[in-house]
Amino acid sequence: MTAEFRIEVPDGNGGVTTVTKSGVLLQMNNGDIFIRPRAYIADQWTDISAVASVTLTSVGLIDSAAFVCSRTEFNADIYDIPLVCVGTGTLILTDRGEVPVED
Repeated sequence: MTAEFRIEVPDGNGGVTTVTKSGVLLQMNNGDIFIRPRAYIADQWTDISAVASVTLTSVGLIDSAAFVCSRTEFNADIYDIPLVCVGTGTLILTDRGEVPVED
C-alpha cells in the first residue's frame, strides 16, 4: 500500500523534529509491519537517521498493473516501534466516550 507518514525524528538535543514522508507500508506473513520509501524517492528520506514515532496519516492501494520494485539505501538506526492497525468503525475510548476511529 502507498502511504503518507508523519515521522518524529530525534534531534539530538532531547527533542524531536516532525517530518512528513510518503512511501510504502508492508505487512509480512508473520504480522511484522515495515515502512519504507519508494525507490524513486529514497533520496528524500536521507534526513532520517533514527525514528522516535510514526503516525500513519493516509493509505492507498498500489495500482495492480504497476511493477513494484524498491531498494532502500539509507543508514538509519531505526528502533522497533509498535504500530496499531484498526479497521473502520473500531471504537476508541476517549474523553468523549467510545468514538469510531475515523472520527
